Amino acid sequence: MPSTAAEPSEPREGGTMNSPDRTLDWVLSVLLVLQGLLLVVVGVAVRRFASPERSREIVAEMEVKSTVIPEVDLVETVTQLLTWTGVGTAAAGALLLALGAAFPFYRGRLRRRTGEAAPPVDDPTAFVAGAAASGLTGSVPLGPAVVGGALGYYCGADRSDGLRLGLIGGLGVAAPTVVLVAFPTAATATGPAAPVAAVLAVAAFVAALYAVLVSALGGVLGVVIAEWD
Repeated sequence: MPSTAAEPSEPREGGTMNSPDRTLDWVLSVLLVLQGLLLVVVGVAVRRFASPERSREIVAEMEVKSTVIPEVDLVETVTQLLTWTGVGTAAAGALLLALGAAFPFYRGRLRRRTGEAAPPVDDPTAFVAGAAASGLTGSVPLGPAVVGGALGYYCGADRSDGLRLGLIGGLGVAAPTVVLVAFPTAATATGPAAPVAAVLAVAAFVAALYAVLVSALGGVLGVVIAEWD
């Protein structure tokens, strides 16, 4: 993330570059709050939409009828999925809202503790950067690599730093999805809907692993590119 301070960013001791100033801190905070509000609104809407009547309509409109789950259980499964997907979406939004509200205060405290106007990007900041970018990069192929690449290019002293920051940034990218999926997965983990819960759990794990690994790779590549400059 490039510095927006009046003076150009100078290498810190050990090669680590200064982080962006307060402007970008607030940009990240605003992105988190906007995404969080959107997810909360969508989650509440999905939760209000969920009902056995609507689930019966959905099941009736299915072109392929289930031969494994009886229709009554299928209606209940759809209702649970809709209900808890709404709850999970709102919970993911609440997580982003909390991060967005706390981040500027955290960075301010970090400035006071270090005595620097632009303290280096630490692990919590890398996580927040990933979470702020999750709405865009989480749904774009190789998108998490952009997060890791930016962290590695501007903030990594060496490749191990780039790898670490990329990993943590990838966790930030994956965090809203993991929170969202955790609720419907837990709600359907037992009974006839257990296969659905298993599919959700595997899908969330693969998505999170992909985001973390790709972001970590981006972090290392970011440091390599910075070394070439």
